This record gives sequence, structure tokens and C-alpha cells, in this order.
Amino acid sequence: MFKIIVIGGPAENYVEQCLISIINQNESNWEAQVIIDPVDNSYEIAKRYKSSKLNIYQNSERKFALSNIMKAIDKLKPNDDDILVLIDLDDWLANRKVLSTLNSYYRNNHNLLVTYGSWKAYPNQLNYPNNSFPYTIEDFRRGIRNAEWKGTALRTMKYKVWKNIKIKDLKDREGNYFKTAWDVAIMMPVLEMAGFDRSQFIKEVLYIYNKMTPFNDDKLYLREQRANKDYICSLNPYRRLV
Repeated sequence: MFKIIVIGGPAENYVEQCLISIINQNESNWEAQVIIDPVDNSYEIAKRYKSSKLNIYQNSERKFALSNIMKAIDKLKPNDDDILVLIDLDDWLANRKVLSTLNSYYRNNHNLLVTYGSWKAYPNQLNYPNNSFPYTIEDFRRGIRNAEWKGTALRTMKYKVWKNIKIKDLKDREGNYFKTAWDVAIMMPVLEMAGFDRSQFIKEVLYIYNKMTPFNDDKLYLREQRANKDYICSLNPYRRLV
């Protein structure tokens, strides 16, 4: 089953598009947990879409992305072979076939543990490159923490990999969950545990990355984001998961 984790806030201008893109998937074997920080009207809009498959929760105070991801996974209670799908509340899935496309990759490779890529920017006319290059086998041999960052959305992984991430490696020097570069903190360990042969770059565009919102981390916290990335990449790499 796909266990979809949706986190965000502020996102009131985009939350409907995000949730509708999930609800409209032609693959029905999913459930989603939405965790929203209380910074705007995102929750009031999102709760209209609550259902037996789509649960909506708002924090009492702002927690930021990685803490919210942890809470969502705890609420979803995944099994080892469930596939975690990570979505920001101000982004959305590219089309109705996203989950079925992912399902075909996991079904055709029973050893597959992690997928990443590809996305397009919104609005289309913005000259942003998408994630068009996978990690190479040489990247893995040299250590992907030393390679150019390529582990971008759409990010998915089997829970059996996720559960082996050490909590301390998801926290900064002060012992708090990373507020920025959280995607790097997640993807470095899971890709290392999966290895080149059990990770897959998806060439089909699955994700729309919203560059219109003023709340992107690279707009608000770029210095912190870069410092966190450098710190994460300095940590000891993970061993391949047996």
C-alpha cells in the first residue's frame, strides 16, 4: 500500500490542488496523512477533503517539515513493504497516473527500495531545471554525500528502509529535527542503505514543484539550508541494508 505523507503550512493557496491531485489518482490502494502547521487557513480548507482514506491533522504550534513527517508516519502505522510517498502541501502530483507509475516500478523490481525524481516547476514558464539526472554507480562508489545533490521529488521508499534511519541523523547539532535540508537528511541514508541497484530514478515527471510560493526554504532560509546540507553530508554514511 502507498502511505502518503503530506506536510505543510502556509499553503492555503495551493492545498486544494495538492489534495485533489491525490484523491484523483487512478490507483486506489493508498491512504494519506496530512499534517498542517497552524500558520494560515490551510487546515480550514484541507478539512473539507477529509475521508476514510485522507486524514487531516493540525498541530497546536508550528513544527516544520521533518517533525511533521515523523508524526505522519507514526499515525499511518506502515508495514515493512508499504511505500512512503512524501508530498509538500503547496506542491502536487503531476497527473492521475503517478501512483500507478510508481506501482509499475516497484512491481517490476521486487528488490526496489527507493525512488526519486522527476519534477517540473510551477509556473511552467519559469526557467528552472528539473531533476533530469540520476545518481550513477560511480556516485555510489565514491559516496553520494560527495556527489551533486540529485535526490529530489517525487521521493518514495519502502518503510523497511525508513525505519532504519537513526533518529540522531535527522537532528541538527542542537538536537532538533532539521527545519531545512530535511530532504537531504532523509535521502542520504535511504539511498545508501538501498544502494545503486535497489534505488531508481524515475524519468517520467511525477511531481509539480511550486516555485511561485514565497515560502520555499531556498527563499527564506538559504544560508541555514546550505549549512545543514554541509553538516548532513559530513556524517558517516550508512551501510547497505541486508
